[in-house]
Amino acid sequence: FSHHLYEGNSDEVIEDVASGRVNVGVFHFDNRKRKEMMELLESKGLEYHFLTNVEPHIVISRKHPLIQQHKSVNLHTLSEYGFLWYLGQCDDYIHELLSEGSQDTERMRSKITYLSSRATLMYMISVSDCYSIGIHEFALQDASYQCTSVPIPNCGFMLEFGYATPTNQPITSITSEFLRDLKKRLS
Repeated sequence: FSHHLYEGNSDEVIEDVASGRVNVGVFHFDNRKRKEMMELLESKGLEYHFLTNVEPHIVISRKHPLIQQHKSVNLHTLSEYGFLWYLGQCDDYIHELLSEGSQDTERMRSKITYLSSRATLMYMISVSDCYSIGIHEFALQDASYQCTSVPIPNCGFMLEFGYATPTNQPITSITSEFLRDLKKRLS
């Protein structure tokens, strides 16, 4: 057997499944956009399978000054620090979070670095005072990058994780094993 793991935004993942490049695509989206996502998947001939809802978090280094000084970590207190934006990663909800009723909007927008690699994103968080938006901590986040995740207070939405497969295509045993592991890691 041969396995390939491709990383991309939701549109790229959906296109990879629709084109037959991959047999399963895992992605997440702002759960307020569920109806639009279901219509898109149906139009591409894909079946959607819900995995879980996850609260968005601030991802930050354990060495960040706010953490070291035991100060509050929220989007307001982080406005003077740089933001790392993972390109294509749910741009709509990140834009909304960074500008939602904040007097700090202009200061926040002037300190954005755009990245296209998740590994680079985590590395940059680990060696700087920059932060990003992500999900709850995962097993290697602290061990590999010395980063932590802090829930965003009063966020107002969840990130819905799911996967798509071509309609009526059976899932192989190895893909089933992958999906079981993924469900376990997301819980």
